[in-house]
Amino acid sequence: MAALPPAGSAEGGGGSDLTSRSAPNSNDPAYIIYTSGSTGQPKGVLVSHGNAARLFDATKSYYDFGPEDVWLLFHSIAFDFSVWELWGALAHGGRLVVVPYIVSRSGRELIALVASEGVTILNLTPSGFRQLVADIVLDELVLPDLRWLIFAGEPLAPVMLTKWCDRFGDKHPQIANMYGITETTVHSAFRRIRAPDLLVPRSPIGRPIDDTTITLRDAEGRLVGPGEIGEIWVHGPGVALGYLDRPELTASRFFTEGPGALFDTYRSGDLAAWNAEGELEYHGRMDDQIKLRGYRIELGEIEHRIRLAWPGCEAAVIVSGEGSEAQLAAFMTVADGKMIASTEIRQALAPHLPSYMMPATIMAVSELPLTVNGKTDRAALRRRLLRASSDSDSSTAVGAPSTLLAIWRDVLNVPDLGEADNIFDHGANSFLVVQASHRIKREFGAKLTLREIFTSPSVAEMLSVLAQKAPSIVTQLVSG
Repeated sequence: MAALPPAGSAEGGGGSDLTSRSAPNSNDPAYIIYTSGSTGQPKGVLVSHGNAARLFDATKSYYDFGPEDVWLLFHSIAFDFSVWELWGALAHGGRLVVVPYIVSRSGRELIALVASEGVTILNLTPSGFRQLVADIVLDELVLPDLRWLIFAGEPLAPVMLTKWCDRFGDKHPQIANMYGITETTVHSAFRRIRAPDLLVPRSPIGRPIDDTTITLRDAEGRLVGPGEIGEIWVHGPGVALGYLDRPELTASRFFTEGPGALFDTYRSGDLAAWNAEGELEYHGRMDDQIKLRGYRIELGEIEHRIRLAWPGCEAAVIVSGEGSEAQLAAFMTVADGKMIASTEIRQALAPHLPSYMMPATIMAVSELPLTVNGKTDRAALRRRLLRASSDSDSSTAVGAPSTLLAIWRDVLNVPDLGEADNIFDHGANSFLVVQASHRIKREFGAKLTLREIFTSPSVAEMLSVLAQKAPSIVTQLVSG
């Protein structure tokens, strides 16, 4: 069994282990959650009982959670958002609804569960919200019990909430955006989102929660001024115990600035700036900075410019290839799934981006691929980039490919997928299934439910199911 730090120790990876029978205290590890970070090598974050116990005391001034609240356990326990969901219910004497896996991947089934169980607190990543709510007709939606819609886990583009706010406003339910990282125990900053924020181009992450301090520093660790971009340093009792058995990595990120042996400061690698209202605006990751053809480029800045240049853009993600001839590719989702040629987007971007920052490939897509934790899967986008055309004049429009097989080949990034192949043997996961399901609906006018896909996991079997729903379309597809 891996070694854990002894009580009161700031050293990750030494001392007592999980079999210790000594009386526990607040400095003992409560759980380990692995996070891949920018290197792709998983690292175990040691979070103490004290780190977790103070989370709801530090956020109670923003919320009025109580025993009457109903929470969903929607996220995997491998994702620290689940700590907030699970203990949010239990710590306040509320009710916790554990979402069945298949329901968590269907927007309609999820919202039906929210309505039937009287859920009052709904927590989602922005990517998960886009993926799931895209399956919902908002003007038919009734959620009288929902009190809070809380976002966390990745940057929030407020424009994506336009339809939601048109339907529900911003008061019932109330909307919050929370910034946080596993190493600082789920949440470190809070921002209430209101209708005027829908025009804000950057993710507003607000102010530190009550027991936390955030400073912005330059590369030398010096404080930066208002309006200047700096790295987020988080200070306070939420800072974890370090990384399991990674002392060098721990020493590069965790610090003790005050009295005592425990860490109280964490360098996040995230970038932000204080705006004129004294609130934080998120500016991306430090490791999103690349050097391309001699130019240093912030990928987050290009994403920001795309959202500014194209008001209908709900999300934009920039990925880059590898090597000296690497090029940039932009993937964006747009409101209403409108048909947009890349040349139109490029023309809108031209006044806002220098030529060396202009993506060589621009793709307007219906959905962005998601990881199992509901975050944008940049690795999947990079794989797609490898096979994408580098022709900057190509026109890529929103819309499903012309055949069911082409849809699955594209979604799975498996060009030689056959009709008899099981999609789950070729990398299909729940979020990719949701993405393909939406595209199938648009292409054929008939929807395959998630259960039908899981029980008919080959293209041939899916065609058989589709034939019962849209025989003329499928007959033409097969004969063609």
